[in-house]
Amino acid sequence: MLQNPDSLDFTSIAEETFYDTVDDPRFQSNDQALIYNALLNALHPLTFGDYLKRYVYQKAQLKESYDLIPITLFQDIIVDAFRDTMTPASFTPGTTTLKAQVKNWLTRKTVSRQAVLLLGFGLGMSVDDVNMFLTKALREHRLSPKDPDEVICTYCYNHHFGFPKYESLIKQLHQNSLHVSPLSNQLNSTVKLASAAFGVQTDAALLTYLAQLQETPGASTQGLKSRQCFDRLYEQARKSTAAMYNAMKDDYTDIQISRQRDLLSRDDRLYDYQKDSQLQRMADGQKNLAPEDIGPADIEKIICAAVPIGKGGNYLPLKESTLNDIFEGKRFNRKHIGDVLSGASPVTRFDLITLSFYNHALDLSDDVKPIVRYRRFIESTDAILNTASMGALYVANPYECFILMCMLSDDPLGTYADVWERSYQTEET
Repeated sequence: MLQNPDSLDFTSIAEETFYDTVDDPRFQSNDQALIYNALLNALHPLTFGDYLKRYVYQKAQLKESYDLIPITLFQDIIVDAFRDTMTPASFTPGTTTLKAQVKNWLTRKTVSRQAVLLLGFGLGMSVDDVNMFLTKALREHRLSPKDPDEVICTYCYNHHFGFPKYESLIKQLHQNSLHVSPLSNQLNSTVKLASAAFGVQTDAALLTYLAQLQETPGASTQGLKSRQCFDRLYEQARKSTAAMYNAMKDDYTDIQISRQRDLLSRDDRLYDYQKDSQLQRMADGQKNLAPEDIGPADIEKIICAAVPIGKGGNYLPLKESTLNDIFEGKRFNRKHIGDVLSGASPVTRFDLITLSFYNHALDLSDDVKPIVRYRRFIESTDAILNTASMGALYVANPYECFILMCMLSDDPLGTYADVWERSYQTEET
């Protein structure tokens, strides 16, 4: 029996689950239960091995049923391809055999970025193939025009050069003594830089570009664009959070002043101007929060609002949530935000997507229908992810599908919180 090709289309499978959930007549009244059930029963996290096996299955044009193919067959195909292309098991000498390394790639949840670059040579991948693995399987940024090693890899992929050519170019790069000027300021965007880096057609042009790159201060800094995107989103989050707190405080203050005005109206001991002065002082005494008053703990308080508090006064650990595995141990909390802000942790697509979701869900500027808000979120977030070279929103990633489903609910942040709360409940749901 031949494998239905649709079963290998990770995006279509996830989209079907997504639409089955959000189009359910009960979605607006019971969104958190439907989303939670979809996450646990239909949206399974894809491992790196899943992507690699699918790629080999399709490229090798295998006819057997995909589900019945033993891992040893995938292993043998990859090992043979590496030997045919004279690609080693690692960029650096080691004791691991090629066969053991391939088995490791086929069975791991994730692998290093270097492993993907090596597979690009071993399996004769195109640039698009390698970028697919980087953005979807690893959820990292595309091949970088700022990384000399990745520029050389891309040049080789584009021209169908094998690993020996890569080694030769690396050796020439280290021996290169060209005297060149820094890259032009006109190439200050990643898109323009990528066009210049990945458009080279000769070895000489490649080595010239790399020499210019080395002479350009800050040009090879990794993660700069993604950090800039994070900083903009974080500042917007601080503004949105301050606005929400101020709106809540204003409502509470209005109630207090109304009650005080009622009490003063029955007090004959004060003149009217004294009563008015007292009410004005009450209103003036309520200081509005500025964005600068908002920190990671304030954002955590909102986005983790429904996560249960343990005996020590801290949120229960993620490992106690049934969503721990499907969300790959990720939760947006103050420690993680602080680590990113301090530079201790790199910015990930998870960070950018979560902050973008937070800002759209907390937007108090207008009252729009869920579908309008959902489309705005996709357009804005895709633009951010593409700026960071991370690729657009990917519904086959369970966390991203979760975010998209929440965005279609009447109260995105409320639904987000309710699903997290449900994941900590031990009773049957």
